[in-house]
Amino acid sequence: MVQFLALSCIHAVIALIAAIRDDHTDIIFSMNADNFSCLCPGGDYKGYALNPMGYRKYFKTKDIDSIQQDQGRLLIVVKGEILRPLELTASEITQILAYFNTEEPNLVEAIPTRDIRQDENELAWVKILVFGVPVLLGSLSAYFLGDNGGNTVVTIISLLLPFLLIPLLLILVNRWKRRSEKK
Repeated sequence: MVQFLALSCIHAVIALIAAIRDDHTDIIFSMNADNFSCLCPGGDYKGYALNPMGYRKYFKTKDIDSIQQDQGRLLIVVKGEILRPLELTASEITQILAYFNTEEPNLVEAIPTRDIRQDENELAWVKILVFGVPVLLGSLSAYFLGDNGGNTVVTIISLLLPFLLIPLLLILVNRWKRRSEKK
């Protein structure tokens, strides 16, 4: 009798877990006049694959600088940050754009897609130049000049020098960007 009661309880728990797993109430996006939320992983697609709801971004609708459709996906600029929401169907994108066309028509394609892509490309190049080049040069100098760790002084200097170059390169890139903005 005890075994029957225990097994019936386990069966009820398994049925409850299956019902919870089958319940797809995760909200992909929500929107009203004040707030907007969507799933935006940024560049962390591995973490997004493991827990997509952990990458939900909330922001005020008034903080949106531009919203538009880019290659079948939604592109949102919020306070200068570029967001590309995922998991949106074509009908949801159409619904979002229709809302903004009626309520906030000045936000739809307020910033041209060409400018947004140019900013993204500049950021990618800055990452490569500021971080990639010093690390590559440091590792190559440690390998060739430091005799692959045989000459410890040269190896340590070769590995520490990129860490000193990174702030210098960041300062140079910021000055270059300020000069180009003034023109």
